[in-house]
Amino acid sequence: MKRIRPIVNPDLRRALEAFKDRPGGDGRYVAAYWEPNGDELCLDNGRRLECGLSDNWAWLRFLRDPANRYELEKVQLGNSEHTANDWVVFDLKTNVVFVADAGGAKAFVRRPLRYAPGTAI
Repeated sequence: MKRIRPIVNPDLRRALEAFKDRPGGDGRYVAAYWEPNGDELCLDNGRRLECGLSDNWAWLRFLRDPANRYELEKVQLGNSEHTANDWVVFDLKTNVVFVADAGGAKAFVRRPLRYAPGTAI
């Protein structure tokens, strides 16, 4: 996992906060990516994966924010035509944001205590 320092818009922050405590979530980590089937934002809190039930526009503003371009230019978070190779992981307790390959991010949100921030997974 690689730490990044993007600007998270208030609408996306609200969507992540609303999702983090859904059944089974630990209330801390939420992973996000774009799913081409349905063309929508997907969120994973470690126990629950939902697509299309959150604020797609807030995610698109996050991706398109010029201040985030450098942080996100080398990752593939999915789009209308391509499946995500990478996911963004938000630590809502510390406000730290990471990017990881899809498998690593999924493993992290499902078992976050096994990994220390900054370590490769």
